[in-house]
Order: sequence, then structure tokens, then C-alpha cells
Amino acid sequence: MSLRCVILPEQQRGDAKVTEFRLEITSATVRVIGDVDLSSREAFDEAVLPLCAEAGQVVTVDLRDVTFMDSTGLNALITAHRLAEQHGSQISVCDLPPHVLKLFEVTGVDELLNVIPG
Repeated sequence: MSLRCVILPEQQRGDAKVTEFRLEITSATVRVIGDVDLSSREAFDEAVLPLCAEAGQVVTVDLRDVTFMDSTGLNALITAHRLAEQHGSQISVCDLPPHVLKLFEVTGVDELLNVIPG
């Protein structure tokens, strides 16, 4: 993800002139609040997948405020993980509530995803 800033003439100072400034954003945290299920899958994908598709991106999905997650939520995270791998990015999950951690452990998703203990 890149941002481009062009310095306008009134922002020039003396002989110094900057015509382009580039900022590379190489990490992002997405905080998920509420239920992660069929009804929220599209919103999750819209927030997370574009970040995972950026080469070299480090994405952290903060799950501390997740009240419910089902197989659709697990699938969304696995899809994001696979997309990140394809694009040379990384995705991690952090601050899993006990009910989400148990779901990860029962399904083996904790062995697939990078889970940051919290």
C-alpha cells in the first residue's frame, strides 16, 4: 500500500523542492468486533483481503472483541492466510478470547495460523 504526496508550489522553500514523497505502509492491524459468521463475512473480506494481497504486508487480526465465530469465520481467516502466502505477505491473529482459542484448537487452525499469545 503506497501513498503519494505532491508538494504544491506554495510549499516549496528556497532552492529546496520536493516533488514526490512516498510512504510505504508495511503493516496493518484490523480489529474485529462482534460476530464473525456468514452475516459478517463480506465485511471481513473487504477489510482484510486487500491487505493480504499487498506484497510484503504484515497483517495482524485482533480478535479480542469477537463475541462469536463459526466455520465461516475460520474459513475467512484461512482464506486470508492463503492469499497472504501467495503474495509474500504475513498474517497473524492476536488476543483470542477463550471461546475463539478453543475453536482454533479443536479444529487445528491454531497450527495453521500464526497465533500471537495475549
